[in-house]
Amino acid sequence: QQGASEPFNLPAELGILSLRLGTSVMMFHNGLDKLKDPEGFSTFVVEKYLDFLPFDTIAPLLWTYGAITAELACPVLLALGVLGRPSAAALLTTMGFAIYFHLNQTGLEGFPLGVVEAHQYAFETSSLYAGIFFYFLLAGPGKLSLGGGKKE
Repeated sequence: QQGASEPFNLPAELGILSLRLGTSVMMFHNGLDKLKDPEGFSTFVVEKYLDFLPFDTIAPLLWTYGAITAELACPVLLALGVLGRPSAAALLTTMGFAIYFHLNQTGLEGFPLGVVEAHQYAFETSSLYAGIFFYFLLAGPGKLSLGGGKKE
Protein backbone atom coordinates (compact mmCIF):
# COMPACT_ATOMS: atom_id res chain seq x y z
CA GLN A 1 0.00 0.00 0.00
CA GLN A 2 1.27 3.44 -0.92
CA GLY A 3 1.96 5.58 2.08
CA ALA A 4 2.21 9.33 2.46
CA SER A 5 5.96 8.94 3.08
CA GLU A 6 6.54 7.18 -0.26
CA PRO A 7 8.64 9.33 -2.61
CA PHE A 8 7.00 11.10 -5.52
CA ASN A 9 7.64 9.17 -8.75
CA LEU A 10 7.36 11.78 -11.52
CA PRO A 11 7.58 9.41 -14.53
CA ALA A 12 4.88 7.13 -13.08
CA GLU A 13 2.66 10.07 -12.18
CA LEU A 14 3.06 11.56 -15.67
CA GLY A 15 2.04 8.20 -17.12
CA ILE A 16 -1.04 8.08 -14.90
CA LEU A 17 -1.89 11.67 -15.80
CA SER A 18 -1.58 11.05 -19.55
CA LEU A 19 -3.69 7.89 -19.30
CA ARG A 20 -6.32 9.78 -17.29
CA LEU A 21 -6.43 12.77 -19.65
CA GLY A 22 -6.32 10.80 -22.90
CA THR A 23 -8.99 8.34 -21.82
CA SER A 24 -11.21 11.13 -20.49
CA VAL A 25 -11.06 13.10 -23.75
CA MET A 26 -12.00 10.03 -25.79
CA MET A 27 -14.82 9.05 -23.41
CA PHE A 28 -16.21 12.59 -23.51
CA HIS A 29 -16.43 12.21 -27.29
CA ASN A 30 -18.30 8.93 -26.76
CA GLY A 31 -20.90 10.85 -24.73
CA LEU A 32 -21.17 13.55 -27.39
CA ASP A 33 -21.82 10.86 -29.98
CA LYS A 34 -24.77 9.54 -27.96
CA LEU A 35 -26.03 13.08 -27.37
CA LYS A 36 -26.29 13.63 -31.13
CA ASP A 37 -29.05 11.00 -31.44
CA PRO A 38 -30.32 9.83 -28.03
CA GLU A 39 -33.59 8.52 -29.49
CA GLY A 40 -31.72 6.34 -31.98
CA PHE A 41 -29.38 4.99 -29.31
CA SER A 42 -32.35 4.34 -27.05
CA THR A 43 -34.26 2.47 -29.75
CA PHE A 44 -31.49 0.50 -31.45
CA VAL A 45 -29.25 -0.24 -28.47
CA VAL A 46 -31.04 0.12 -25.13
CA GLU A 47 -34.46 -1.27 -26.06
CA LYS A 48 -33.11 -3.97 -28.37
CA TYR A 49 -30.09 -5.28 -26.47
CA LEU A 50 -30.50 -4.12 -22.87
CA ASP A 51 -34.07 -5.30 -22.41
CA PHE A 52 -33.25 -6.70 -18.96
CA LEU A 53 -33.24 -3.13 -17.60
CA PRO A 54 -36.39 -2.21 -15.65
CA PHE A 55 -38.18 -0.25 -18.39
CA ASP A 56 -41.39 -0.27 -16.37
CA THR A 57 -39.82 2.14 -13.86
CA ILE A 58 -37.24 3.93 -16.03
CA ALA A 59 -37.94 4.47 -19.73
CA PRO A 60 -35.21 3.47 -22.24
CA LEU A 61 -34.63 7.11 -23.17
CA LEU A 62 -33.91 7.94 -19.52
CA TRP A 63 -31.34 5.12 -19.38
CA THR A 64 -29.77 6.68 -22.47
CA TYR A 65 -29.63 10.11 -20.86
CA GLY A 66 -28.10 8.51 -17.77
CA ALA A 67 -25.32 7.05 -19.93
CA ILE A 68 -24.87 10.38 -21.72
CA THR A 69 -24.63 12.21 -18.39
CA ALA A 70 -22.06 9.73 -17.10
CA GLU A 71 -20.02 9.89 -20.30
CA LEU A 72 -19.98 13.71 -20.33
CA ALA A 73 -19.65 14.58 -16.63
CA CYS A 74 -17.48 11.76 -15.29
CA PRO A 75 -14.61 12.15 -17.78
CA VAL A 76 -14.32 15.82 -16.79
CA LEU A 77 -14.20 14.89 -13.11
CA LEU A 78 -11.75 12.07 -13.77
CA ALA A 79 -9.52 14.31 -15.90
CA LEU A 80 -9.41 16.84 -13.08
CA GLY A 81 -8.88 14.13 -10.49
CA VAL A 82 -11.96 15.16 -8.53
CA LEU A 83 -14.22 12.30 -7.43
CA GLY A 84 -12.00 10.08 -9.56
CA ARG A 85 -13.04 6.73 -8.08
CA PRO A 86 -16.81 7.34 -8.21
CA SER A 87 -16.42 8.69 -11.76
CA ALA A 88 -14.40 5.64 -12.75
CA ALA A 89 -17.10 3.40 -11.21
CA ALA A 90 -19.85 5.11 -13.23
CA LEU A 91 -17.83 4.87 -16.44
CA LEU A 92 -16.93 1.24 -15.73
CA THR A 93 -20.66 0.56 -15.43
CA THR A 94 -21.45 2.18 -18.80
CA MET A 95 -18.63 0.18 -20.38
CA GLY A 96 -20.01 -2.99 -18.83
CA PHE A 97 -23.28 -2.31 -20.63
CA ALA A 98 -21.34 -1.54 -23.84
CA ILE A 99 -19.45 -4.84 -23.62
CA TYR A 100 -22.72 -6.69 -23.02
CA PHE A 101 -24.27 -4.96 -26.05
CA HIS A 102 -21.35 -5.77 -28.35
CA LEU A 103 -21.12 -9.40 -27.23
CA ASN A 104 -24.85 -9.82 -27.83
CA GLN A 105 -24.63 -8.12 -31.22
CA THR A 106 -21.53 -9.87 -32.62
CA GLY A 107 -20.51 -12.57 -30.15
CA LEU A 108 -16.87 -13.31 -29.39
CA GLU A 109 -15.89 -13.14 -33.08
CA GLY A 110 -13.30 -15.88 -32.65
CA PHE A 111 -11.64 -14.21 -29.65
CA PRO A 112 -8.76 -14.39 -28.79
CA LEU A 113 -7.18 -15.56 -32.05
CA GLY A 114 -9.82 -14.64 -34.63
CA VAL A 115 -8.93 -11.99 -37.20
CA VAL A 116 -12.04 -10.03 -38.03
CA GLU A 117 -12.88 -7.92 -41.08
CA ALA A 118 -13.07 -4.71 -39.03
CA HIS A 119 -9.53 -5.42 -37.69
CA GLN A 120 -10.78 -5.27 -34.11
CA TYR A 121 -13.40 -7.10 -32.11
CA ALA A 122 -16.60 -5.08 -31.67
CA PHE A 123 -16.21 -5.34 -27.89
CA GLU A 124 -12.51 -4.42 -27.95
CA THR A 125 -12.72 -0.66 -27.38
CA SER A 126 -15.25 -0.86 -24.56
CA SER A 127 -13.18 -3.64 -22.95
CA LEU A 128 -10.07 -1.46 -23.03
CA TYR A 129 -12.00 1.45 -21.53
CA ALA A 130 -13.37 -0.88 -18.85
CA GLY A 131 -9.86 -2.03 -17.92
CA ILE A 132 -8.66 1.57 -17.63
CA PHE A 133 -11.65 2.64 -15.54
CA PHE A 134 -11.18 -0.42 -13.32
CA TYR A 135 -7.60 0.70 -12.72
CA PHE A 136 -8.73 4.21 -11.71
CA LEU A 137 -11.47 2.76 -9.52
CA LEU A 138 -8.84 0.77 -7.58
CA ALA A 139 -5.86 3.16 -7.70
CA GLY A 140 -7.50 6.58 -7.80
CA PRO A 141 -6.54 9.43 -10.12
CA GLY A 142 -2.92 9.77 -9.04
CA LYS A 143 -0.99 12.53 -7.31
CA LEU A 144 -1.00 14.93 -10.28
CA SER A 145 -4.66 15.76 -9.81
CA LEU A 146 -6.78 18.33 -8.03
CA GLY A 147 -7.43 15.66 -5.43
CA GLY A 148 -3.67 15.26 -5.01
CA GLY A 149 -3.87 11.50 -4.61
CA LYS A 150 -6.04 11.71 -1.47
CA LYS A 151 -8.29 8.80 -0.59
CA GLU A 152 -11.81 9.32 -1.93
